[in-house]
Amino acid sequence: GIIDRVDLLRQEDLTYVRIIDYKSGNTEFVESEIEDGVNLQLPVYMKAVTDALSGRGQEVRPAGMFYFHLTPQIQRLDKPPTPEEAADRAKRGARLSGVALGEPAVLSGMARDPQELQNILPVRITKSGKVHGSDASKLRTASELENLSRYTAGRIASLAEEELSGCIRQYPYRKDSFSVCAYCPYREACSFDIRQ
Repeated sequence: GIIDRVDLLRQEDLTYVRIIDYKSGNTEFVESEIEDGVNLQLPVYMKAVTDALSGRGQEVRPAGMFYFHLTPQIQRLDKPPTPEEAADRAKRGARLSGVALGEPAVLSGMARDPQELQNILPVRITKSGKVHGSDASKLRTASELENLSRYTAGRIASLAEEELSGCIRQYPYRKDSFSVCAYCPYREACSFDIRQ
């Protein structure tokens, strides 16, 4: 794959990295899916960029990894919105989905205007400049973000080792009504019944 967007924030001797992947669907960043071997893209991209920059002698930390939805959600309204309401709905629809480094200086560096942070990040900032309590689950420490990327790289290596050793089994991922089999070009060949 190709990384859609990499943003760098330099503060003193540190370079912070933000990865954004543009999506046309409703892909959300769900950490539990990484263990299942699904949605590995963002942590892999983060590892590739941080490793490359570290290899150039820079001290690097992840700032966040996010999906940005290019297709706005269609909303059914009882009446046409005012221009202000339409602008507010558009801003709320442009929020990133993912996890961020929970350092205030890094969070504020993710937008030119601190007031716009509310519209960009998947966390709400209170008037006192703190992250709203219910959004704290979307924040990580630098070591947690680094460990997530490292774990993902290890997960990919173990999946590759299984396939290279000849272990190619029917192991479709399912969550609620979603199944990767719906998008698989080999579904007829593997004869796995997705209706089960």
